[in-house]
Amino acid sequence: MEYLEALCASYLDNHDNNIFYDDTVQLGKLQKSINRCEDHILQLAGVGPELEQVGTVSRQIRELTGWIEEMLCHAMVDADLFSELYKKKSFSYQKV
Repeated sequence: MEYLEALCASYLDNHDNNIFYDDTVQLGKLQKSINRCEDHILQLAGVGPELEQVGTVSRQIRELTGWIEEMLCHAMVDADLFSELYKKKSFSYQKV
């Protein structure tokens, strides 16, 4: 959560949407790599604890990406609304 808080603080300081966009691109690349690993594990070991572990990581990356995309959408629409949502702890990651 500290990572997401730092992203929000950075955006609130300079209103640069790219901080969210750049991270979603990097997370997308990571997710693609994890998906390839998941495929290989399924082929080599089948369904089992190894596949479950990589599935857990994959879900966490997708959830993190979703939270950042949510912030990006609000940042693109209205910086004041973004600030208000942040202060009210209305972003999805703030409710976890």
